[in-house]
Amino acid sequence: MKKLALALVCFASVAFFASCTKTIEHPEPSIAIKTGEYFITGSVDQPTVIDYDDENAINFKYGFHVEANSETKKELKNMVITMDVISYNEDGQENEVYYDTIDLAGKTSYDFEDFLFVQEREIYTAMEGTIKAVVTDVDNQTNTATVAFKCEYEYTPEPLIGRTIEWIRRGNNVLNADEMAEYGLMWDITFKAPFATIKPLNNDVVMYLCNGDDFDDIVNVDEKYTYFSNLAENATPVESYRKIDANLEHADYNDMLAIVYGEKYSLIRINHADVETGSFGTQITITGDAK
Repeated sequence: MKKLALALVCFASVAFFASCTKTIEHPEPSIAIKTGEYFITGSVDQPTVIDYDDENAINFKYGFHVEANSETKKELKNMVITMDVISYNEDGQENEVYYDTIDLAGKTSYDFEDFLFVQEREIYTAMEGTIKAVVTDVDNQTNTATVAFKCEYEYTPEPLIGRTIEWIRRGNNVLNADEMAEYGLMWDITFKAPFATIKPLNNDVVMYLCNGDDFDDIVNVDEKYTYFSNLAENATPVESYRKIDANLEHADYNDMLAIVYGEKYSLIRINHADVETGSFGTQITITGDAK
């Protein structure tokens, strides 16, 4: 009986100590989405909507607060942030993924936040995306939080502003030489030729001769750059423009000069020319539009 009683006491002791060993159901570290003014807190189903036209769009940011598990007390190891962004523009969509790993060795809590856009931003497309943060502790227990955003931007290309031109050569004097030089052009003084000759100012200027009907169809900056891109691929530059007949008193024209002068892209439509003679010699007046 003593042996049996002793065995029962030992069994009770083991059962007691076993019952005191608590199983931790959630040993992972904690992670929370930071909130407050301009913080992105939206979900995938209901993303935070940002209007690019809002002057405060630059202030939007995202952030996370992480802590060691309150029961295991295990120190943190790192946090990996993944930003998955889809941008939309006139050419379709583009997907980009960015990663950032933050070392949290020796820490039991950490606050992270960053701006969604860089301070000097150039935004020309709509976009949407998710930002996922995964925190890991020294036991490789993990926890995840995700926020989502959607940036709405109605892109309107910058319209082209037209101006009229009037270029005059009186005898061997060009009265508008400075204005022509702004476009990278010069009036070549050649008395033997029956045509007025407009030439590039120097070898760095590229000039194309195009149909004047194209002028009215190009109404914004994007269309202009696309037009020049097509010319660079498919057209051959010209060394001069010689269609103004110096023997015609009045004549209409419909030619367009497309000019690349450094970083300046100009379209000049030649509409009309008047030719008159006098004591000053021959005067040719060319009128048109530029943009």
